[in-house]
Amino acid sequence: METLYKSKYIIIEFDKARSYMKVTRTKETEFYNDEEYLKENKIWESLVDKYKPKYALIDQREFYYIVAPDIQELLKKTIIKTATKNKLKKLAIVEPEDLFTKASVYQIFDDINNFYLQYFKDIESAEKWLFE
Repeated sequence: METLYKSKYIIIEFDKARSYMKVTRTKETEFYNDEEYLKENKIWESLVDKYKPKYALIDQREFYYIVAPDIQELLKKTIIKTATKNKLKKLAIVEPEDLFTKASVYQIFDDINNFYLQYFKDIESAEKWLFE
């Protein structure tokens, strides 16, 4: 996999042969602020626009940033628009360990019906589902 973007909060990789984008959030997300979080989501959107993955995985096991309701609403619009425009087929989310963070992530994706979405406890199960 080719690393497209890396910061202390996030790593975005792409596998061209499988049209697969993987996002890994790090423990440092505990120290995110809203501006940084939104900036990195914009980077993800621009990379999806450029590479047009059919399959995506977001590994949120170490994600500790609680997404505020106003940001959840904004992301619902931008994520759905970007994913739909680029014909994303499946999105797998490996769930955060923290209960409050998990709830905020669920609220972002609760109305998705433009592509297949599934939550997982581990990467292996998520990747198996993506490519079956």
